[in-house]
Amino acid sequence: MKKVLLIITLFLLLPTTTLAKTYELKNSEIIISFDDENWTVATREDIRNSSLVKKYNMNYKDIESLLEKNSAYAYAINNDNVKKILEFFVVSPEMSFGYDDNQINEFGEILVEETGADSYTIYENDYKYIKIEYYDFNSKVYLLDYHTIVNSNYYVFKAQKNSEFNEEEKQQIKEIIDNVIIQKVANETNFKIDWIDAITKSVSYMIGVAIACFIIRKINIKNNKNES
Repeated sequence: MKKVLLIITLFLLLPTTTLAKTYELKNSEIIISFDDENWTVATREDIRNSSLVKKYNMNYKDIESLLEKNSAYAYAINNDNVKKILEFFVVSPEMSFGYDDNQINEFGEILVEETGADSYTIYENDYKYIKIEYYDFNSKVYLLDYHTIVNSNYYVFKAQKNSEFNEEEKQQIKEIIDNVIIQKVANETNFKIDWIDAITKSVSYMIGVAIACFIIRKINIKNNKNES
């Protein structure tokens, strides 16, 4: 009996394992993981059969077209609260940058100016990110972005919701960021472009991506509720 109790006790003390699914986002060099218990995901490669399309009764052609037109590679919805849905996007504008790490503060200042954020922070793991939080008055959503330039390519990991982010949600987003792998080996670039001007233009463009996805999400979930 004592042995049985000891086994049960040890089992209860073991840390719970996270059921994470890994996605290799083709043509973007990104490998990203989402906790299956917390996120429902669609990527360009598997939209029609994705659990996100099935769960929320979305038209896969609309999502497919939206992702392709806006250089977005993944779209995920947090499962915790349907009424206050947290959405996550992986975006990579199809442009290259002659960029140097010593310009990262200038990068942050430009992003703050373009998004209307109060400030930025530099978050560093295997890569350096500009992290910003802000409210978009046009779309009426709160946004939490991680921007980075790796191998001369610009990547944005964007979360949004219609209420402020709580600490648990921020931690979930950080965990996604900490597991991002960008595969491409850095190449020497023989060109220099006005990367600040390019970022300025692409920030406005990416906010449009998020707004468009948010509208589609609201329409489809409303339709799904009406059918149930």
